[in-house]
Amino acid sequence: MTGARFPEPVTSGSLPAVNDRQSEEGNFPPVRYSRVFVTSPRVSDRNQLFSSSVSLSVDGLGKLRAGETGAENRTSKYEIISQHLYALKRSLSGSDVTLFALDSEKSQATHTRQARENTSTMVVLITVSLVTIAVALVAVLMFVSRLGFRRSAYKSGSLEEQPKTTAVGAPGPKPWPILGSLHLLGQHDVPFEAFTALSKVYGDIYSITLGSTPCVIVSSFKLIKEVLITKGSHFGGRPDFIRFNILFGGDRNNSLALCDWSDLQKTRRSIARAYCSPRFASIHYDNLDVVGCGEVKEFLGELHRMTAASGGRQIYVKPVIQAACFNMFSQYMCSKRFSYDNEESRRIVRTFDEIFWEINQGYAVDFLPWLLPAYQGHMKKLAQWSIQIRQFILSSIIEEHQQTINLSEEPRDFTDALLMHLEEDPNMNSQHIIFELEDFLGGHSAIGNLVMLSLAAVARNPDVAMRIRSEVDSTTGGTRGISLFDKATMPYTEATILETLRTASSPIVPHVASQNTSIAGYTVEKGTVVFLNNYELNIGDQYWSNPQLFQPERFLSKEGNVTKPEYFIPFSTGKRMCIGQRLVQGFSFILLASIIQHFDVSADQNTEIRTYPACVAVPPDTFPLIFTPRDCSRTAV
Repeated sequence: MTGARFPEPVTSGSLPAVNDRQSEEGNFPPVRYSRVFVTSPRVSDRNQLFSSSVSLSVDGLGKLRAGETGAENRTSKYEIISQHLYALKRSLSGSDVTLFALDSEKSQATHTRQARENTSTMVVLITVSLVTIAVALVAVLMFVSRLGFRRSAYKSGSLEEQPKTTAVGAPGPKPWPILGSLHLLGQHDVPFEAFTALSKVYGDIYSITLGSTPCVIVSSFKLIKEVLITKGSHFGGRPDFIRFNILFGGDRNNSLALCDWSDLQKTRRSIARAYCSPRFASIHYDNLDVVGCGEVKEFLGELHRMTAASGGRQIYVKPVIQAACFNMFSQYMCSKRFSYDNEESRRIVRTFDEIFWEINQGYAVDFLPWLLPAYQGHMKKLAQWSIQIRQFILSSIIEEHQQTINLSEEPRDFTDALLMHLEEDPNMNSQHIIFELEDFLGGHSAIGNLVMLSLAAVARNPDVAMRIRSEVDSTTGGTRGISLFDKATMPYTEATILETLRTASSPIVPHVASQNTSIAGYTVEKGTVVFLNNYELNIGDQYWSNPQLFQPERFLSKEGNVTKPEYFIPFSTGKRMCIGQRLVQGFSFILLASIIQHFDVSADQNTEIRTYPACVAVPPDTFPLIFTPRDCSRTAV
């Protein structure tokens, strides 16, 4: 293949010399480096050097050049980083290096002199000060959490007397200094429970300040549609959390799910649509079925070996479920399968699962970025995860495709399609290809976690397993395995997956107003974070009867067909709805039905099956289950 070239990962390097003219013009040569963690001020607030900093991970999969950017508001940030790399003249070894930025508007000569004289002292003093403040704040948060409001306060109406503000138009609780209203979230297991409780006081739309971030909470389906559909173009942004940036090479806009809406985003989605949203009976849908059924055979064989070795005891099945899901995606998108014994792929599958759990969590540093020094170890771990995944994708998948692709023929898979588009579109580069493939391969983690939650529900509700098995046996006649095309005749199994999604109530990724706009007539300023409280849509008494019970039949019509109310939107809606939902539903159906076809699923009476509200993820090291093989003399794999 000619044309695009992927730079090989660099394990060491150094900064070349830069003359005065290059410095003045900002014309710096490309940098080859190992991993560099750079802390630099936001461009809009240079006077407060460390109070609102951004930590970026540069992973060696590309070259950093002054002004290199995919979005206008990123240009200055990259220029600052590039200038400071040269200003400090630090040779980079194989170990991590932390560079603290100075005022970028000063001359190159001043940079160099101050780097020598002041950097060490400044870093020590500021780091000590920030850590001290962080410790103090943590103490305050713990105190407030214990002192805070109880649920009874909501029931008694005492919160009605709380001062209200119209900072972004809608009513809401008056924020505290520094914390905003974070203390109100501390009285609940998850933030969305707090959002629902507050909606009983302030209504279906209210404003709230989290840290220093202005937010709006929307809890009714009518208003959620206004945000996602009617005014979808007004709310195309995503929160600029430090963690999200680090997970995607220093810029969350590399991620399809976490980026702001842009022309590049539309292009990347259009490339993926045929593969990630295949139409029924299309070539891609047929391939989806072939890949899914083939991998299920391998998975069932492995599960039988595991249960035989366990002697009937409980086993930790999540790793092998995730490995099977990863193989489904890697075969479908990359035409490559990895053995369950492959140590490298097992490590990558585990890393993807760690990241999926991470993205489904919330941290104080998301809204209090000055706490970053207290999270440095955690941020470094996130950066290492992202580097490992991209290097794996580059070396194990992309480079092999580059060597065998035929540009004059139809693409063999999604990876070929990406590489061909790279040849044709001057606005695409090699990094876009790596990150897009990473995004979609990472989707396997959602399926593995969804299947684990479904198995948890089956273990808690044996009657559900019996109905699924009856449906499976009736459809297959006990003579063959499950096919993706069986989904149409197995509505109860599909309804079980939908009920799992409802009870898990995975949050919709927050949106950000990209312009000054309004919701329900209330002013919403540009940059406001909008939380869409689908937790209320999934567990509210006004939407569901007995919402606390696991009842798949709520998704079945009187005729026994699958039916979904319009307010059930587990994959969001509008232009940013999950593009891979058909893959998630298809592969999870094949896996769940096949497991129930071959095994009785239960839990040890002393084992807690712990799941988490408003979360479709379970930890990588989660609950074990017991798998008892059925008499499969009449059931084919």
